[in-house]
Amino acid sequence: MFLKEERTKKKLSLSQMERDTKIKKKFIDMIEKGEWNHLPEYSVTSGFIRTIAKKLNIPEENAMAVLRRDYPSGVKELPVNPKPDLKLKTTLSPKFIMILLSALAGILFLGYLVYQYVLYMSPPKLLVSKPVEGQEVFVGDVPVSGKTDSDVTLTVNNQKVLVSKNGDFNDKINVAESTKEIVFIAKSRYGKETVIVRNIVSEQN
Repeated sequence: MFLKEERTKKKLSLSQMERDTKIKKKFIDMIEKGEWNHLPEYSVTSGFIRTIAKKLNIPEENAMAVLRRDYPSGVKELPVNPKPDLKLKTTLSPKFIMILLSALAGILFLGYLVYQYVLYMSPPKLLVSKPVEGQEVFVGDVPVSGKTDSDVTLTVNNQKVLVSKNGDFNDKINVAESTKEIVFIAKSRYGKETVIVRNIVSEQN
């Protein structure tokens, strides 16, 4: 089409035309090549040509005359902004909401079962602060402290030690001169155990 010749004479690139006319350069290129089958409907294309003609300073009627001559009849119209496919819209019906809530409830229940299984299979945590490994202690009452799970049964050298609601324990156990170690055993309600042994050196006070 002669529009390309006019554009070339004025040394304007497709990118410059796109920037100045706000028309995509692929449309400008199709118009210049006469690829009408790939352009929007006639009314939109004619608007493009009027804008391009104005930019190139050529009479609009001349450009429109060429369009009417070359534009084929029966070309499929392609709207610039096609309507969205209404089939893609999902209606939030009561049935759909019930299915969604049921699925969510099933996921939450499954998560609870997994959590309970992990608790069942995992031994309780146990941290011992006192005494430290190899500590020298005097015969008699020796302080023991640390942290464990709040729902465990804790014994230290077969003596039951109370555990607070946050899992802390702080108590004293009786140590004889022959005692060489202090054994901490935390037992969960599922029967899992964690054992920590602290070797000590007992001395007479």
